[in-house]
Amino acid sequence: MLDEEQEIENETARTSAISEESSQSVKDKLKYRENIDEKLKFYSMECKRYFMEKLKIVQQCIEENLQECCLKNSTIGSLQCQIMLDSFSKIPVTQLTAINLQNNILEHFCCHSMASFIDMNPVLRELNLAGCRIGDKGMEILAPAFATSSSLINLNLSNNQITDDGGEILVSFLMRNYVCRDLNLSSNKLGYKTAQIVGAVLMENDTLVKLDISHNRLYEQYAIVKIMKGLMSNESLEYLDISWNGLCGEPFGKILSKSIKGAALKVFKVEYNNLTSFEFRKLALGLKYSETIEELYVAGNFFTVDDDENLVKVFKTDSPLKLISFGDSFHLSHAAFEILQEVKDKKPSIHVIYQNIILPNPPRDVLMLDIYADRAKFLAMKPKSLRMKRDMSDFMTNLRNLENSYMNKADFLSLLKTFNAKLDDILIDQYIQECTVNIDGKPLMNVHLMANHYLNRHPKGGKQAVN
Repeated sequence: MLDEEQEIENETARTSAISEESSQSVKDKLKYRENIDEKLKFYSMECKRYFMEKLKIVQQCIEENLQECCLKNSTIGSLQCQIMLDSFSKIPVTQLTAINLQNNILEHFCCHSMASFIDMNPVLRELNLAGCRIGDKGMEILAPAFATSSSLINLNLSNNQITDDGGEILVSFLMRNYVCRDLNLSSNKLGYKTAQIVGAVLMENDTLVKLDISHNRLYEQYAIVKIMKGLMSNESLEYLDISWNGLCGEPFGKILSKSIKGAALKVFKVEYNNLTSFEFRKLALGLKYSETIEELYVAGNFFTVDDDENLVKVFKTDSPLKLISFGDSFHLSHAAFEILQEVKDKKPSIHVIYQNIILPNPPRDVLMLDIYADRAKFLAMKPKSLRMKRDMSDFMTNLRNLENSYMNKADFLSLLKTFNAKLDDILIDQYIQECTVNIDGKPLMNVHLMANHYLNRHPKGGKQAVN
């Protein structure tokens, strides 16, 4: 009997607890709905107050608790951004994981609202502020929020008119932030001071995986050397883009091989700089001993005959390299192409990006005499009337039979006029200039040189000579 009474009491207590819990849940939901309504009302009133159009995506983020807010290329101004961010920050904070404001404008007062929202939102993972004209003053406001964020892993600050003054402050946040994995600082005005901080950060930071610092001023005082030195001690960075920085020179070349060899990089982009044979040799050396690099991008640099061959030879080593991009407009040398074909039999997964045009082996020099001779032959035979056509081989044979090898310009023009070939004046002047030498201070034509070259290239009654 007592057991039954005890069981009844326990059941009553459980029912009461569930009822109270259910009642509290209903109250919480009602309170949450009231807060959402207040946020929407605040947003609506602020837009009306400043004569701003309400954005549907903002209302959806507040009401439907969307995770992503994309306003890329929406041409919204700083005030509209501020109203949006202030609305998001009101309790309960809108739990956005990604915000994209690319190519809008964030002035200083809006940066304060952005910083507050970053501080209050514990789940924001991706923030794209590319092209927002934030500048150095904006960086002063935003950097502390970046430093203390425990969730922001992807940050895009490209094309924001940031100089070394803002760059130092911005990059310093990574000294205290061990969350950010992807940082884009491209298309700013960052130089030596920022490079120093980046180098120091790379020595300490072990979370950053991707860094894009292309289209900056890393050529200043060999600023890039500071970054490459830091790279040597880093074990986390897998992607580095330093393209479009005017990079070249012995200091850069020397540190390049050492840093590439010791880094953990998988993708390395150094396109459209001023690299020459010296830097390419050092780069190839570093690649040869690298245990990680899989992709290399070098388009738009100053290549000579052997440079592409030296890089392609890396495929013949134990390097994990799988891709080299010389750019879609690059003509691969014959030697490099042969190496590529040889290696592909053993490593079918490797790939080289080029224009699918192979240069001759060895590359043939362009001789202006060849061009002038071909042009002269074409023009002399161009007239439709057989009576007006001329075979330049006849003229050149007469020149070769002259006793004297040298002739002044006037006498040559007189002979050419008698032959009556229809050549244009520009071609004649250029042809004469190419065969002119100075003898005792006087410019004279070497007519035997002209004639022998022409007849070797276009023999009378025969086929064109092969070089």
